[in-house]
Amino acid sequence: MALREVPVSASRTLDHRAYHVHPWSGGFLAASAKGQATVLSPTLEIVQRVDLGRISAVALANDGVTWAWISADVLRIGDPQGKNVAAAVPGADSCRWTSDGELWVTAVERGETAGFTHNVTIDVRDRENHVLRTVTVTDPFWGSAVAPYESYDNDSMVVWFATGQDGQQSWLFRKENTSLVHQVLPCSQDHTPPVFGPEGDWFVYAQESALVRVEWPSGQESGRLEWAKVQPDEETDDGAGNDVQLLPDGYASWNSSNGLIVIVDLDTMEIADEISLAGHPVGTVEDFYPTPHGRNDTPYSFSASACRVTTDHCWLCTATTSWLSRPLATGHRIADPAWAVFPNPQAGPANLKPRKPFHQSRWPDWPC
Repeated sequence: MALREVPVSASRTLDHRAYHVHPWSGGFLAASAKGQATVLSPTLEIVQRVDLGRISAVALANDGVTWAWISADVLRIGDPQGKNVAAAVPGADSCRWTSDGELWVTAVERGETAGFTHNVTIDVRDRENHVLRTVTVTDPFWGSAVAPYESYDNDSMVVWFATGQDGQQSWLFRKENTSLVHQVLPCSQDHTPPVFGPEGDWFVYAQESALVRVEWPSGQESGRLEWAKVQPDEETDDGAGNDVQLLPDGYASWNSSNGLIVIVDLDTMEIADEISLAGHPVGTVEDFYPTPHGRNDTPYSFSASACRVTTDHCWLCTATTSWLSRPLATGHRIADPAWAVFPNPQAGPANLKPRKPFHQSRWPDWPC
């Protein structure tokens, strides 16, 4: 399949790193680990800039005014430049808002307790920093990195446990009465956080060798796209990436380590399109940068991306950083109406079949 170049409609160079990149209902939030945060519109115009101090996590609610950020085991909710409520949360390291304004927070108990097992606490909090629900579970690995990801409704959240070479697990937590219950999602040992479909009856995840679709709650694998089908030449230095974004009308994007974006038809689990961004050609790091100080691991992939969907447009915002270039946040509104702009799918390549129009009825922004 011929590679197509997609034009970039907007770009923004930040004066700080884009370590955290999240969508919100009015655009995107990009922040560095040092707490320099920039709120961007869908066209990447600067809406607000704040300095939060060194942080481990940050999130912006869909109202655009309620922030949550974690610094040195303290969770703050509110206005960084005005009134906010602080609470001590030992081990807090990640947080994420739901579209109805509740904050899910993960906290990890560090230390050799209970036979070298660490406990993980998941809280659901309101905008006043009150705990609404909480549960503590045993870390399935020893010392996981833990992060919450949106599922398919406001009553549940995927929590991803990752611990390097030992693999990953994804648990689906759901509100039940005044507590939280969970189910372990059937994924391979090494996998990216699962991305649920809008009705919650299936999810997809990526692994090193394939993109996999699983029906839910049956747990039955219903399809997979092998990476070897995307890149059949084993001599080509380009592996499967770890970023999967759900797109409207039954498609998903899946990146490669060299900047290729594969559009996948999730009904057939076949390649629908292969694209690159104008100004960001597909290629290895060595193609674009010399090796600095003997290092050859300069990142050149879309590993920090976010997706926002409205009823007629789809925006992907990607953030890349290199050792020798300024931190760059590049956003593009996909101009191809075949899979991003509705309701005119017939205008694109013939291999992308039109389906029912996409209607965003559940979220004001698409989870990613």
